[in-house]
Amino acid sequence: MRKLGSLLFASILMTTVMVVLTACGEKDASETQTSSVVVSSQAETNMANPWVGCKDLEETVEKAGFDLKMPEGTNPVYRVLPEEMIEVIQSQDGKELVYRKTLTDGDNSGDYNDYKYTGVKTISGIEVNLRGDDADKIHVAYFTAFDGTYSIGSSASMTVKEVTKLMEDWIALNTK
Repeated sequence: MRKLGSLLFASILMTTVMVVLTACGEKDASETQTSSVVVSSQAETNMANPWVGCKDLEETVEKAGFDLKMPEGTNPVYRVLPEEMIEVIQSQDGKELVYRKTLTDGDNSGDYNDYKYTGVKTISGIEVNLRGDDADKIHVAYFTAFDGTYSIGSSASMTVKEVTKLMEDWIALNTK
């Protein structure tokens, strides 16, 4: 009988220890998970902004290391990713337009929307790629010529007539 009591006591003791260890293990796991979320969140907010703001187009071109000529617009904002990209955001004809130039090929607009319409239109002898809601509601126009890739983007759609005029003006400036 004494042996049975000792076995019962040992059994209860081992069960209690296992419950305590399991509970402690779960607590540590949740604390680890919570702290890893916090660390991840801190890492995301501490990312450096790669864009460098500039006061005018001259400073922008200097920091970029390559040339760009721009049509007149209002309230221009000049930014550069040194030696990679020039970006000019300005208002023209009541629309906010984002102009970009890179020295690489391909769409550099930064607009990753999946538009229903994609097409190509020859403007001033250059094939310009168009993306938009339909053939006359364009949001992105870009081409590769001269010494780089040029794009114009707008959150408000532009007609093909508007895009053609913008591109003709921009192409003329950059071929001089």
